[in-house]
Amino acid sequence: MSVSVNGGCLCGALRYTSTPYNEKAANYCHCRLCQKANGAPVVVFTWVPKENFKFAKGKPQRYATSDKGERLFCGTCGTQVGFETKGPVVGVTVPTLDNPEDFAPQQHIFVSSKQPWFKDNDGLPHLKEGPDSESI
Repeated sequence: MSVSVNGGCLCGALRYTSTPYNEKAANYCHCRLCQKANGAPVVVFTWVPKENFKFAKGKPQRYATSDKGERLFCGTCGTQVGFETKGPVVGVTVPTLDNPEDFAPQQHIFVSSKQPWFKDNDGLPHLKEGPDSESI
């Protein structure tokens, strides 16, 4: 049975709903694009099937930060709610979920771009690039 994924932006203009691929699985992303788009050293994403990801309220603004996909964000408050890949998934920004505490990260990805002053001691796997890359 799939877990429902619901959330939205800071001001409430955007609301989304979906179901996750892997129930309650998430990643810490350290890539430079996420760092710059969110103004933070790391962002937490969970992946959902693109065909099930719907906006129940509002329409997001889109910005292509790479050839891999587009950032989805609120045009009013600026909150990034997701990253729509050109593949079959959308990365939902976990802090925008109604229940972010239920989506604990399982690994760190793109640690080749991790800021040297950002320290973690959580014992989770560290992958050099994306989810299918080598561990370091």
